[in-house]
Amino acid sequence: MPNSLYVDSQFSSSPVALRQFRSGDVVSVRVAEVFTGNRFRIQLGGQSMTARSTLPLRAGQLIRVHIEKSAGAVTLRILQSDLFPSASNNSPLTPAEALVRAFIDASLALPPDVTLSRMRALLSRTKGNAARMARLYVDLVSRGAEPSADFIEAVDGLLHGNEDGEENSGNKQGPYSGDNADESSQNTPKDPDSAHSESNSENKANHKNQAKKTRSFIKLKSSPSSDECKSGFIQDTQEQPPLINILNNSPAKGQNWLFRKSRILLDGREVNITWKIKKGISPALAFTVIDGSRRMEFMLEGLNPVNLSVYSDEKTEISPEKWHEFCERISLKNIRVNDTIKKIEFSNGFSSGLGEAV
Repeated sequence: MPNSLYVDSQFSSSPVALRQFRSGDVVSVRVAEVFTGNRFRIQLGGQSMTARSTLPLRAGQLIRVHIEKSAGAVTLRILQSDLFPSASNNSPLTPAEALVRAFIDASLALPPDVTLSRMRALLSRTKGNAARMARLYVDLVSRGAEPSADFIEAVDGLLHGNEDGEENSGNKQGPYSGDNADESSQNTPKDPDSAHSESNSENKANHKNQAKKTRSFIKLKSSPSSDECKSGFIQDTQEQPPLINILNNSPAKGQNWLFRKSRILLDGREVNITWKIKKGISPALAFTVIDGSRRMEFMLEGLNPVNLSVYSDEKTEISPEKWHEFCERISLKNIRVNDTIKKIEFSNGFSSGLGEAV
């Protein structure tokens, strides 16, 4: 069939990656690299594999395919490509677009339409960046969770804010089966709304006090060198928030990300960093840096070369001279930096979405 991709069965990881799919499944794949001889490297189910096609596919394309298996052969019949405009588009994704894009970025098959509709309705009740909320939602679902809108916001505050996570848990609905509100909420007065508000406030205050007691910092007098950063990261033994530990101990389908938070006291100024680490055949690193009211996100993807995307809020001012110097210095480490700093509202917190060697 001319509108198809044929998976190379000789590629060792292909059977492992395709075992989770059945004939008839509709999934999303990303074209990661184009080779000569009508061959391509694609990403499916969190794995990379080679495929053949006479179609003029481009690196970075996002494609929906119908899986067909027969006599040991695997055919991916293309249903739709270029699902979204390029990452340079100046219009943020709608919640519905963001949710589909999140499944694609996470290398997961799209759920049935009825499930997708239910997820869109829940996502519409969250407050914040649609792309980031959708990507978090999909990550939680891939870990077996059924999160509420409040819980997604709590995880967002933990990973992309300077909150510790504990004070967000309060009486909010837990994401995993059997997770219930705090027992203190059972002794409610006649006004349930008032009881919920008071109990939630009390829990937040208790968690904040507990966080202050265990709060520790890596103390630095000046900006660290790369070697100091590496050494500091390895030696960082700060106790992680309970929610971080829960996420890290809940394996995800597709891409399995690990999370970590660090607090640095830089010349008396508090800097919070959240790390997201993806190991495996297509490693990636994303980290959010919060320095006072300023926030930046850095996303490293791929191996040869490594691609770096940088996002920043409006409060962070970087002179063209400093940015040029940064790009020149980091290019010496075989890291390719995207030309411009993107607005942070276009970030999903995990990956750039460019589809290049990720």
